[in-house]
Amino acid sequence: MDEEEDTRWLEILDSELWPERHRPDFYGLDNVVRELTQDEWDRVARIIEGHKLVTEMFCSNHFGGYGMNVYANPVAPGVPLCRALRLLDNHIPGASQMEKPGGQGLDEAWELFSRYTHTEQNKKWIERFGLRRSETQVHYDY
Repeated sequence: MDEEEDTRWLEILDSELWPERHRPDFYGLDNVVRELTQDEWDRVARIIEGHKLVTEMFCSNHFGGYGMNVYANPVAPGVPLCRALRLLDNHIPGASQMEKPGGQGLDEAWELFSRYTHTEQNKKWIERFGLRRSETQVHYDY
């Protein structure tokens, strides 16, 4: 796997999922445009695992939900992380067919995201780069 090529693919996917964010006049309103296909999710997972990318869990809205940032590896020591992809629970394959309880995120998204965000190695990277530390699932619910 070519890391530069894979990072670029994540960035292009991000621009497809968040077209407003990539407009020059973006003022902060995000809309989930579409879900990932299963093939896209599988590739995201392979890239995270294959290049040992840093990930970060966050609460996706005021009413509960899970999100995951995926960061490209720094190009040199001392260079800060750059986010390549931002995913919400509504992006996971099949999310529109899942029931989302009020004040909570999709358990399926928690299962997919936390397998990367909550590893011991990722927790060390989060601390090293000064990102939000990983919390228990209930922390991200409303």
